[in-house]
Amino acid sequence: MVTSKKIQDGPCYLAKKNRIRGIILLFLLVIPVQLGKAQGIQFGIFVDPQVTWMSSDNNEITSNGSRIGFNFGLTLHNFFTENYAFTTGISLNYIGGKLRHSDSTFFRIQEEVDTLLPGTTITYKLQYLNFPIGLTLKTNEIGYITYFAQLGLDVQVKLKAVGDKSNGFEDERINEEVNWFNLGYHFGIGMEYSLGGNTSIVLGLSFSQSLIDVTKDFANQPEDRIVLNNIALRVGVNF
Repeated sequence: MVTSKKIQDGPCYLAKKNRIRGIILLFLLVIPVQLGKAQGIQFGIFVDPQVTWMSSDNNEITSNGSRIGFNFGLTLHNFFTENYAFTTGISLNYIGGKLRHSDSTFFRIQEEVDTLLPGTTITYKLQYLNFPIGLTLKTNEIGYITYFAQLGLDVQVKLKAVGDKSNGFEDERINEEVNWFNLGYHFGIGMEYSLGGNTSIVLGLSFSQSLIDVTKDFANQPEDRIVLNNIALRVGVNF
């Protein structure tokens, strides 16, 4: 039988958490604005269809499937030499996965605690505001094609977290189960096809993974480290 009890966070705690979020967001938003004042700037727009999944370091919690997600936004390349650029930008990243719990445990939904029975699968549907920071390495143009490689970090702030339970709720808010901040890394390869001038079509393939625990661990929950993974196909335009 599912039992529940009310949970409340103190107003001081919530106010402090919101202030920290605001400071980090302001700092990260200033970065692309300042870079835009520099020389050798190239902008781009993109959409990344992606396959996403979650993995765990605890045998009681295992991956139980992937989800289709997407990431779309703007890129900014600041070239400090002809073939090397500092890359940043901003995007909305829809990502998630499925985790199966082999033992009974508690799980927070909205302002309540739900009991998960053994064998329950939780589907995570997460939305992040993503700020990539990294390097882009390009070849010289060969015909109309330029090849590139990218690597860097992903600084992410949670915007929304909802979930489904295999034997219960659907699209419930699970913000209390997911950390508001996420940090990951990415690397990828691709090509640009020149359309003339500074405009080019971008095609690429990349992999990314979290470096820190995506979820929170509360009393009576198994200790674990849950990370997000994704393989993405990039389609975009640089100009």
